[in-house]
Amino acid sequence: MTNETAQPTNVGSNDQLGAVSEAGHTTIADGDVYWLMTWGERYPDKPPTEVMFEEGKALARLLAEEVIFLNSHWWEKDWPERAQKIASLNVNCNDIFAWACADAEEIEYSEIQGLYDLWHTDRSWGAAKWCAIKRGQQPQPPVIAAMKKAGAWDACMDALGANTKDAEVQAMFAARRAPNYVLSRQRVPDKKVAVRITPRRAPPPSPHQA
Repeated sequence: MTNETAQPTNVGSNDQLGAVSEAGHTTIADGDVYWLMTWGERYPDKPPTEVMFEEGKALARLLAEEVIFLNSHWWEKDWPERAQKIASLNVNCNDIFAWACADAEEIEYSEIQGLYDLWHTDRSWGAAKWCAIKRGQQPQPPVIAAMKKAGAWDACMDALGANTKDAEVQAMFAARRAPNYVLSRQRVPDKKVAVRITPRRAPPPSPHQA
C-alpha cells in the first residue's frame, strides 16, 4: 500500500546520510528515511537525482514511536509450531473499529512506505487511516466523528465500506453472556475471521434417567 502521491519533505542527501548514534542513543531523522541520491555523470542510465526510501530506518522509527509492535503468530493455531514463532509486525488499531477491542493489522514489507507516509503526514490519525484502507472498512462512528473534527477525514476514507468489526465484537460479548449459545470463529476465503453464534447443543440424556 504505497502512497504514491506523497511528496517527502526534509529530504537528506547521500553525503549526509546516516543515523546518528552516540552515548547509547540512535537518532533517525526525516532525512535518514527519505534522502536524495545524486547519481552524477558516471551513471548515464540514471536520473541526475533520485529520492530514495529506507525501509529499515522507517521501520525502526515506527517501532520506536509505537505505531508498529512486534509479536509472534501465536493466534494462527492451524500453523505448524515453528511457523507460529516467526516474528510478526503489526500496526496498533485498538478501539479504532470497536470499543474495548485489542486490535491490530499485520503489515507486509511492501506496505512500510505507505504506512510511514500516512503516519508522517498525520501523527494522530495516519496509522488508523492506513488500517482502515487496508481493511477496506470505516472505523466505528465515534472515531469517524473525531477524525472529521481533526480534519483527518477525506474522500478516500468516505469511500470505504461500512464498519463490520463493531458488530462482530458486540456479538462476541453477547455470546459470552448467553449460556445457551456457543461462540465459534471461522476463516473465510479472504483470510478474515468471521464470528458465528449457534445454539449450544443439549447434553445427551443420562442413562440413569427413566
